[in-house]
Amino acid sequence: MAGHNYFKGLVILIVVALVVIIPRPVNGAYFVPATLIVHVQDIYGNSIPNATVSIEKSNLTYLTDKAGDVTIYLGSGGNFTVKVSKNEYQTVVKNITVAENSTVTLTITLIRNSTETNDGNTDPIDEAKDIYEEHKTAVIAGGAIIFLLLILAVMGSSKKIRW
Repeated sequence: MAGHNYFKGLVILIVVALVVIIPRPVNGAYFVPATLIVHVQDIYGNSIPNATVSIEKSNLTYLTDKAGDVTIYLGSGGNFTVKVSKNEYQTVVKNITVAENSTVTLTITLIRNSTETNDGNTDPIDEAKDIYEEHKTAVIAGGAIIFLLLILAVMGSSKKIRW
């Protein structure tokens, strides 16, 4: 009889465990948390690992993995503000909506902070233009001299030139 009670208790324990473990529908549907997948990359499409991804107005902060990805389970859906940052890159803030029982994939492209040049100019394109403008006359004159030398060399190879 003691063995029968042991077996009966074991069956009750298994049934209770299954009731707790097996997902139950909520309002006729199984609950699936709203999920946000964030991929962080640079302007060339290279993944950025260890970028900080945070959901504003909450204490949720995550780091991207080696592939630049992080998966965030938000629980219920709604409107969220996602902030992505990394040292040496400009911070990006995006507002997104994630519906109940859905997954949203968000790709964030981070741009490196520019380094300041000696003259205080922070745009590398403008810096290149400045250098060109400073040396434009020398470049044009040098190009003209090379062009004339090439013409003389071609003419000199076809017939003798008298000076």
